[in-house]
Amino acid sequence: DTLAPGDLLAMVTDGITEARKSRREFFGFDGFTNALQIATSVSRETGVAPSLDNVAAFVVAEAKEYAGGKLHDDVCLLLARRA
Repeated sequence: DTLAPGDLLAMVTDGITEARKSRREFFGFDGFTNALQIATSVSRETGVAPSLDNVAAFVVAEAKEYAGGKLHDDVCLLLARRA
């Protein structure tokens, strides 16, 4: 498969998915994809998708908030959008 115009490719390290509330409650893949979907929503007013910088900042902030304000592992989030 190939990426269509406007499609987003996201790669992330476990520093995001393993952000945790407790020993057993992880942000996980579902938390990551949910944050990504919210962050990439096209604005209804402008019809313009948010910048990749803003998407990345939102996803990291959501994981950090989930973990009580501090991430305990390195974080790498790579985003690419096909023009």
